[in-house]
Amino acid sequence: MASDHRGHVKVRLTVARLPFEGDASAAEQSYERALGLAPNDAEILRHYADFLMFAGRAGEALELIERATRVDPNNVDLGALLTFAGERDAAGEVIRRAAEWDPTNPLPRLYLGYLEIWRGNTPAARDHLRLAEQLLGTQPLGRTQTVRLYLAYGYGRAGLTDDARRLVEEFGAEARAEFVPRIAWVYGYLGVGDLERAHEWASKVAENGPAPMDGGQRMFIVNLLHDPVLERPEFLKLRRQLGYRE
Repeated sequence: MASDHRGHVKVRLTVARLPFEGDASAAEQSYERALGLAPNDAEILRHYADFLMFAGRAGEALELIERATRVDPNNVDLGALLTFAGERDAAGEVIRRAAEWDPTNPLPRLYLGYLEIWRGNTPAARDHLRLAEQLLGTQPLGRTQTVRLYLAYGYGRAGLTDDARRLVEEFGAEARAEFVPRIAWVYGYLGVGDLERAHEWASKVAENGPAPMDGGQRMFIVNLLHDPVLERPEFLKLRRQLGYRE
């Protein structure tokens, strides 16, 4: 169901160029063909903007993001993309609208918690994260497994280590039958302060070098939330293996 509200976001994209695997030229041609067929499809616009942003083509990505927000101003994934651009205020606007538009979805609350961690507003971060956990309880288990590890990380960064540990322990008992991205385990163990196991899982992520990435892996590479642990030499080495350049 589409919202009648129309938003317009102006942002300044300042992100590092990250590696791609495969034929980038062919991928770009596919995006162009898709937009030719559906020029106002918000998902095509978002994915194409994502591609361009991480290829270092910030100005072109900005144009597509603005178009996408006019079409779908409540798109939580678009808000997440804006966080990678370092545009906290613009991202917050989009994610807050997404939370109001779909109040049962835990993802906007998780992202808002991350944004408040980024801002140093711990009380607000805790409120959003606790609400995200409440909302997770209303979702099918198979859809929430990975999110729970990222929530555990948020709890840890917000000083709620006991809650982080509880989630990781519960998760470990329930997740064996489901594939969980390796990078999610990195963040789960960072949340509970188990740096040895976090590094072990990060090494597994980096062992094959640069590869197609999800949001969690990108968050790790650029250290989106400025986690001091990820600036340690042993983690910085792995981030560089995955394509990070200062």
